Amino acid sequence: MFFTKIHFVMILMVVSISAFGQRTISGTVTDAESKEPLIGANILVKGTSSGTITDFDGNYSLDVPSGSDVLIFSYTGYSSQEITIGSSNVINVSLSVGALLDEVVVIGYGTVKKSDLTGSVAKVGEESFNRGAITSPQELLEGRTAGIQIVGASGAPGAATKINIRGTSSIRSGNDPLIVIDGIQLDNRSVEPGGDVLDLGRSQGSNPFAFIDPNEIASIEVLKDASATAIYGSRGANGVILITTKKGQNGKPTIEYTVQQGMSNILRRPDYLTGDEFRAGLKTEGLTLDNDFGDNVDAMDAILRTGYTNSHSLSVNGGGDKYNYRVFGSLFDQTGIIINSGLTKYTGGLKASFKALKNDRLTIDLGLTASKVSQEDAPISDDSGYEGSLIGAALQWNPTKPLIKADGSYDQDILEARNPLALSDYIRDRTNTTRILGNLGATFRIVKGLDYKFNVSVDEARGERRFFANPALNFSKTRDIGQAQVGNNHLGSTQITHTLNYQAQITSGFSLNLLGGYEYLKYSNQGTKIIVTNLAKNFPLDYTDILQSAANVNQRAESFHDPDVELQSYFARGIFNFGERYLITATIRADGSSKFGENNKYGYFPSFAAAWNIHNESFAPGAFDNLRLRLGWGVTGNQEFPAGAAQEYFVYDQGNLTQKNNPSPDLRWESSSQLNAGIDFAIMDYRISGTIDYFQKKTNDLILFVPLAQPNPNVDSRIYRNVDGTITNSGLELGLNFSLVEKRNLSWGLNLNGTYLTNQVDGFGTAINTGGINGQGLTGAFSQRIADGQPLFAYYLPVWEGLNAEGLSIYQDPVNGGTTLIATVSSVKQFVGDPLPDFLLGISTDLKIGNFDVMANLSGAFGYQVYNNTTNAVFVKGNIANGRNVTADLVGNGESINNSYPASTRYLENGDHVRLSNVTLGYTFANLPGFLKGARLAVTGQNLLLITGYSGFDPVVNTNKEISGIPSFGIEYTPYPTSRTFLASLSIKF
Repeated sequence: MFFTKIHFVMILMVVSISAFGQRTISGTVTDAESKEPLIGANILVKGTSSGTITDFDGNYSLDVPSGSDVLIFSYTGYSSQEITIGSSNVINVSLSVGALLDEVVVIGYGTVKKSDLTGSVAKVGEESFNRGAITSPQELLEGRTAGIQIVGASGAPGAATKINIRGTSSIRSGNDPLIVIDGIQLDNRSVEPGGDVLDLGRSQGSNPFAFIDPNEIASIEVLKDASATAIYGSRGANGVILITTKKGQNGKPTIEYTVQQGMSNILRRPDYLTGDEFRAGLKTEGLTLDNDFGDNVDAMDAILRTGYTNSHSLSVNGGGDKYNYRVFGSLFDQTGIIINSGLTKYTGGLKASFKALKNDRLTIDLGLTASKVSQEDAPISDDSGYEGSLIGAALQWNPTKPLIKADGSYDQDILEARNPLALSDYIRDRTNTTRILGNLGATFRIVKGLDYKFNVSVDEARGERRFFANPALNFSKTRDIGQAQVGNNHLGSTQITHTLNYQAQITSGFSLNLLGGYEYLKYSNQGTKIIVTNLAKNFPLDYTDILQSAANVNQRAESFHDPDVELQSYFARGIFNFGERYLITATIRADGSSKFGENNKYGYFPSFAAAWNIHNESFAPGAFDNLRLRLGWGVTGNQEFPAGAAQEYFVYDQGNLTQKNNPSPDLRWESSSQLNAGIDFAIMDYRISGTIDYFQKKTNDLILFVPLAQPNPNVDSRIYRNVDGTITNSGLELGLNFSLVEKRNLSWGLNLNGTYLTNQVDGFGTAINTGGINGQGLTGAFSQRIADGQPLFAYYLPVWEGLNAEGLSIYQDPVNGGTTLIATVSSVKQFVGDPLPDFLLGISTDLKIGNFDVMANLSGAFGYQVYNNTTNAVFVKGNIANGRNVTADLVGNGESINNSYPASTRYLENGDHVRLSNVTLGYTFANLPGFLKGARLAVTGQNLLLITGYSGFDPVVNTNKEISGIPSFGIEYTPYPTSRTFLASLSIKF
């Protein structure tokens, strides 16, 4: 209610204040050498956020607030100019090449010019974002910068997304980067209540950052090396993603409205048999025709549909000399390509800034974002048995058997043959998550160059899940037994930050930028769940009234409240510039965390980096417009493991106080030290520019949940401890930018990025299995092992050598030589690859011809393998004899229907692929009526083309197949399919 009142009052304030005393300045911006007009050049009123860009003829018109007398003209690759406004209302400007290094880049707790960067930082602006039906900010980055791998858990709307920056560095403590939005460090946990879905297994996760409206993001900076991320200390080991949102602009109110409409269909599917092919297959295999029911049915088609996207966003900008504001709201509605699935998101907020005191010494900034995400999930899980969840059931459904009987009821006569239509119709799984992100900041200029900044933020998220399984669903182990679940989770965080920043030009050849700060963060996590079983067949179908209606049922209540996590931090950074030639950056952060043991409360994370701007030396080669060497080193930490792991704590259970865990007072930070060496260059008047980086990151003090030598009989027999071992990630990154054509009505740019990566575990001294494999006869099966001399999540499997004369599988016998029929003993298993790509590729291009523009993005990954658990569980030869569908390659292949199907390299496939991720064709309207400031029409295609030899749904997949909390990577198991999407959009500015 408090935030709502603030929101309302602020809206009244900003819309009730009119701008007075403005004048309109117009003119043309051209290239100083060619005299060609510059299209899209920026004109900004100095000291404000009021500005505009030039049109296709290089012309501009800008309302300048009273009291402002300087305009800043800038254009990528050109030197900016500051022009004092005189008596004339016409200002024409010619810009010269050479300002690429003046671009401002956001770093931790501040900004610097690109020319002052010493660390490895990549910036992606709004103009370079991926287009389309974007549900979360991670999707904007795919293929756009080197060193980043983005992998979705599935193709479901709002599905969880995995981001790896420069590889994977931890076994258990998490590999996700820290995401910071406008200085607020976000909690990367999902607030969605989880849990098993009947006998289907563990429900799939959702993306905790889906609440962010991509339309409100102005730029994203990725901090990759330790010299850049050490300012975030214990949370920076996996890289940092800084999101800067759009802010208010001074001047007359500007209204922007964008609408998107689109449709989606499945991208690809396995090559399973049709009804006619299944009948023919029975004859080919000499099997009884009892499993031929005479029809032609595609069960996947029965649960698939065309998904639709409907998106609207509206924003209002404005302000005066002493204030600016931005009010925004959006609706994003996406129906999934699987029936009874989809996502609806409402987002709204306010950003405002006010200046006060003499000479604007005090600036007050406030922001408020509120969102509600409603998600309907299909009954698809991570670890269902051989009968399958929805996708598995559809893939193996007998294609000759109708899904619906003559009387209109679902065919559920065979419990093991789960009817996918019945699953979809009789199971409802809906989640509502609400999130409010608010911040209030004040910046006070103590003296010239010295600023004190205070910021407080609150992040509140609540998740509500309602699950219902109709008793009419006949299910293995649960025939005629309905079930319902009600779950409620809450995540909360508070952040308080104080900083002092001093910037000064000490002499003509020396400047410095000093930062010192204190920060306090607190995180909380709690939830409840009620599970109701044994529902009668006449139970009301309105599952929202479960608890009020339930009678004669079994009920079970659960709850949890993790110990609060508190962090107290002190940090400092100095940036020293010697004559624009030599740059030094030094950082230190001390983090104290309540997560750790009494003997290791604080961790210290230093970094150091230097850069040499060779192009500013008198002896620099004349061919280079920019030539800079960078070298950096730093230490970062990782504390992403359960709260309360180090301390002894108790829970109240059925009237008794019970010890929950084994304390670990010596538990210390998992730390990563990283070395980075890079070179930046530009030639031919910045027509060609690029960056090359070499990095090596070593992670030590690995945190694992290990058996206790002398366990306490009253608690868990395991304990969190630091173990021996080092995980090393090293690689080479390359980014190239080409301005191929720059003419008045024609421009063409090309950007390439590539990353070579290696990963290895050393000094571990033990082996841990993960990557659980599901399917008939696969209880306890695994596919991956973490061990010395291997990459993380290396595949550890028997090597399949084909079939013998009896049609049974044979495997390499590395101990005795030759082959063997037995694949389950450990002596037969070998390390046979890994799911971590050796090389990542990104290619993007933008072409402008007159008012038309085309943008395309292509991405790829090479040198990795995917384990196809879908095939291992669903498409096995014995299924055809049991009346279940198979793929075409199994018919007539000489394999016995009595063959066994252990996890092996038979189901390990090459994941190499190239994907045409994004293509957008746009048209910007000219000669608009006076009330319109701009209009653009565009059509976009996502996932247009996928070139791969992989036989599954998508080689970019990461089904959660963890074992005992040890994560897996690169395994597919009957996931929600990836979709191909086409959209049309219209943007209008008033």
